[in-house]
Amino acid sequence: MTYRTIAIKSLERAKLELNNTDEHRIKYAALELRMTLESIIFDRAKLYKEELSELEFNQWQPKNLLQTLLDIDPIADKSEGFRMGEQETIGKPAKLITDLGVDRRLTLKEVKNYYNKLGNFLHTNTLEQIQANKYAPPAKMKLRCTELISILDEVLNSPIYNTRMKHTTRTQCVKCDKKIVRAIPDDFFNLEVKCPNCDAEYLITNGNNGFVTWTPQRKDVPCASNECSTISKFFNVELVTGTEWHCSGCGKRNRLSLGVILAENQS
Repeated sequence: MTYRTIAIKSLERAKLELNNTDEHRIKYAALELRMTLESIIFDRAKLYKEELSELEFNQWQPKNLLQTLLDIDPIADKSEGFRMGEQETIGKPAKLITDLGVDRRLTLKEVKNYYNKLGNFLHTNTLEQIQANKYAPPAKMKLRCTELISILDEVLNSPIYNTRMKHTTRTQCVKCDKKIVRAIPDDFFNLEVKCPNCDAEYLITNGNNGFVTWTPQRKDVPCASNECSTISKFFNVELVTGTEWHCSGCGKRNRLSLGVILAENQS
């Protein structure tokens, strides 16, 4: 069973629960709708498996997972329409174009908004909420569920779904030796990315003739010895207290530490 099938089944159960005259069934509708959101985003994430670390790929909260996809691909949550036509002459648009439909995608704003609100319905009200009369009445819960059902119907009834037109570039991380793959827009100039495995930073630059360059973004750190002028290079993720290395110039062991100086006599 695919995630899309799971989402469709969850949405069907949510509708049944919401049509029940027992107002307590609204909570079950909210639970099924959250599972629908999760399944749709999990299905979307499969298209990015090559670009995600194992930890990122196995995130279960849909808002966090979708944010990760957007870090990789800025249009991961943007709906796209598709049309098709046969060119009669190369270089000229087709005269007869068929509209294939729209791939309606859940946006990060929609996921954040409804996933959090539905989650609030699934917990017992706190004493503070009861005293301040801040808890959601059944009518409000039902309204939020109904709003989300309308959105999910659009997504799951799309004639085209889970598409991705991608242009990617890849490199081998100089820090952990893992492969890094990133989607890049056609008109970009500079793009900042991190290795999904170790968080090493890189700058991708769009050059001439479609060639791109990956440049590690490392900081210069001088040797602590006054008798040595050797400079070592480190990624930001490595610049933490306790990091040690042997200087390639003098061979002495260096260690990064947090320093404190008196400021009372400083101007």
